[in-house]
Amino acid sequence: DEQTGQLTKKCTMEPGQTVNRMHADRERRLIYAVDGAQNLKGLPAGGGHVFVYKIVNREGHLEKIQEKRTIAANPFFFETSPDRKTAAAACHGGKSAVTRLVKKEDGSYGEEIVYDDGCVELFELREDGTIGELVFADIHKGSGPSDRQYSAHPHCCRYTHDGRFVVCCDTGNDTVQ
Repeated sequence: DEQTGQLTKKCTMEPGQTVNRMHADRERRLIYAVDGAQNLKGLPAGGGHVFVYKIVNREGHLEKIQEKRTIAANPFFFETSPDRKTAAAACHGGKSAVTRLVKKEDGSYGEEIVYDDGCVELFELREDGTIGELVFADIHKGSGPSDRQYSAHPHCCRYTHDGRFVVCCDTGNDTVQ
């Protein structure tokens, strides 16, 4: 309520949707909701989705206009560029690990523990604000000194004010890239 400042629930997005972060495009009246759920409608592996909702009236009702899958696991943050032509998603990667058989230089065999890649995915944005094709991905590597920092973990990505660069903090390898 604009007079009292009281918040009133108007609608919900989707039952079972796990929204990590949301980003609003005020001019286009869109909300981008990042869902890092690992259940990809029957697919055997990770990933996630960015849902695009149109704010359809003054009361704030939402209409889902797109569900775009990210390739990397567990998208956590999403932002559109200042010119609204691209968008970046920071994808945490996952805690799931696999043991891979590797052949060592001496000819013997060993194992390597591999985690999901953390990365920043860059998408084109269409005129209507829906998300187009993946045009670039920056895969992060490395780990940090803590036991919790087992792999790269892009946490947030932001465009610089001029839109020329995307800056990402990675809480898994303690870097800003």
